[in-house]
Amino acid sequence: MAKYIAKRVALAIVTLLVLTSVVFVLVRLMPGDPFSSDKMTPEIKANLEAYYGLDKPLAEQYITYMKNVLHGDLGYSMKYESQTVNRIIADSFPYSADLGIRSLCFALFFGLILGIVAALNRGKKLDFVCILIAIIGTSIPDFIMGSVLQYFFGIKWQILPVAQYTSFKHTILPSIAVGFYTLASISRLMRSSMLEVVSSDYTKTARAKGLSDFRITFKHQIRNAITPIITIMGPTVASVLTGTFVIEALFAIPGMGKHYVDSINMADYTLVLGMTIFYGAFLIVSILIVDILYGIVDPRIRLSGKKTKTMESISRPNIGYWQDAWRRIRKNKIAFFSLCLIGLYVLMAIFVPMFSKYDIATQSVAEMNQSFSKAHWFGTDSLGRDLWVRAWSGARVSLTIGFAASIINAIVGSIMGGISGFYGGKIDMVIQRVVDVLYGIPSLIVTILLMVVVGNGVHCLILAMCCVGWIGGCRFVRGEVLKLRESDFVSAAKILGVPDIVIIVKHILPNIMGLIITNLTMAIPGAIFQEAFLSYIGLGIKPPNCSWGVLAKDGIAQLRIHPYQVFVPAFLICTTMLALNLLGDGLRDAFDPKLRGTE
Repeated sequence: MAKYIAKRVALAIVTLLVLTSVVFVLVRLMPGDPFSSDKMTPEIKANLEAYYGLDKPLAEQYITYMKNVLHGDLGYSMKYESQTVNRIIADSFPYSADLGIRSLCFALFFGLILGIVAALNRGKKLDFVCILIAIIGTSIPDFIMGSVLQYFFGIKWQILPVAQYTSFKHTILPSIAVGFYTLASISRLMRSSMLEVVSSDYTKTARAKGLSDFRITFKHQIRNAITPIITIMGPTVASVLTGTFVIEALFAIPGMGKHYVDSINMADYTLVLGMTIFYGAFLIVSILIVDILYGIVDPRIRLSGKKTKTMESISRPNIGYWQDAWRRIRKNKIAFFSLCLIGLYVLMAIFVPMFSKYDIATQSVAEMNQSFSKAHWFGTDSLGRDLWVRAWSGARVSLTIGFAASIINAIVGSIMGGISGFYGGKIDMVIQRVVDVLYGIPSLIVTILLMVVVGNGVHCLILAMCCVGWIGGCRFVRGEVLKLRESDFVSAAKILGVPDIVIIVKHILPNIMGLIITNLTMAIPGAIFQEAFLSYIGLGIKPPNCSWGVLAKDGIAQLRIHPYQVFVPAFLICTTMLALNLLGDGLRDAFDPKLRGTE
């Protein structure tokens, strides 16, 4: 166990060093100048650059900064006068930490309960209700959830406050907004894990011995089903903490998220660096703790470095397999309806902007803030622009980014994971060490910094999202290939002298293609949400172009007076993510070999 902990600690240190180096370079590549001002003379600017060391060579700046970081000194802010980065973090982090802890406790408590209740009542009304809550939760971005909660509970019903963070009542809405997505994810994962445990041999043995249902559930089932929840706690902490960025701005909470976004917009190099390193260190330590806990809970992790699992190989003709999957999709009415809805949205995104008499940029003072009408089916915005054509033009951008980024990540992740899992040895070790290091770096933060460096636009956004987005697919595909490479049909192909590339393409790939497609379908909502989030904080698509994130940002500004302007993009985002989640569930069942022949 000591060797396992030492290995994880060493990897965490390497990850933090890589994060610091990467962020240092990205920050120096950021466009703009922290001291650019019409009122600033060249002499004052030169003095400031000398004070912050910006007049020295980049390598010398890096060495100096690393020495200061090792002594715990993150430097002075370039925009907040006489304020150290350490002081800004010390003042703002307690708010972010408090919000994150409350959100995480809310998500864990209710997520575990919903997952357990759903699994113990499989096929009943309670199961359906819990699944519905989980699916809705994973289909609503946090900033839209926050806006909806503000409108109904704060503005319309005036039950809870919608701003500041001074009492328990002020914490309720932002905690729900941040934690609801995590609650839904934990609920779905706990239900799946519990369903496997409920039908296990030791559960049947416990019942045969006459143990009560209460004792079986709490002593045997929950204890074994909780392991996957522990596994995802590291990334979950990361998602909850970075999820506070927008919510802090939305609810006027003086946390780190607000300072972080402001520091990027103001080109405050030292504050961007300091906060990114702090965020990264916090998340890396969280993942380290989870890894150690997982090593304690599951001894197989520390003994072999990976989970071992037996699997019965099922060999069926490829044509029959795909035909059977398509038959299952058509029989699953919810999944098939979701597929049709996604197809309809794609067609609308293609043709509505082409044939509409309005365009996305035409303004009309006489038609500002008009509600739904025959002339404007979705109304108009604060500049008199038609929201019908802007909504479907935004769909074109958001869907393009979501599908393109997810497909590229799936391809890269499948190639890297397939090579790593099939060949093993040194190749596997090198690829997995790279993946482990990248996995510890907050992907959203890296994406934000890359967007600042490479600029705005669809292609830049896709590029930024793909830099680290392939890691999850790589880990997943590697695990599946590790199971298949020792199977009988692969061993037989090797004995017959079949080349490795043929074995991968004709034997292994068809057996995992269904799972890859399923995960791809479930990754697209995340990519759409990330685009909406980046556009919302001003780092995505720039006017006059629009996306669903841009429309949501503009609509939230009019929430109190014209709420329909935020409900239009919110409805499109939520229904798209809901349809993709439901389609993903249907594909997972359709491609599951254990369910074939059961209907």
